[in-house]
Amino acid sequence: MISQYFYLAWWLLTLDQLLSRYQAGPQLQALVLAGLALFILVDNQQHPQKWRTQRMAELPHFLQSVAACSATRGAALRRSNHYLVMTSLSSWGSYAAGPRVRIGSTAADAARICRQEYTLSLGREFVAE
Repeated sequence: MISQYFYLAWWLLTLDQLLSRYQAGPQLQALVLAGLALFILVDNQQHPQKWRTQRMAELPHFLQSVAACSATRGAALRRSNHYLVMTSLSSWGSYAAGPRVRIGSTAADAARICRQEYTLSLGREFVAE
């Protein structure tokens, strides 16, 4: 999605430079603006999926679990200069990567805790990598 905005910005800047270089009159500027608006409207009608994003149904629960884990283990991990990376065991569907969260110390020399699986009090399984 972000690449589309950069692409649109590039087109707008290019058109602006061309119109200013050739000192186009208001009629040509209005024509270019109308053409650009028409292109955007047609593109939006042909590709409605651009305006819809899937919600990760498991994400709110995952964030609650992260908060619970951070509240119970986060301080001890920070004091001992350790951290863990928490991710979900459940499938995240068509997403390239599920969420990952670092809990504990953020120091550059912090040691990472080895991978372990555990179940939090909220009843879902998560992995500490």
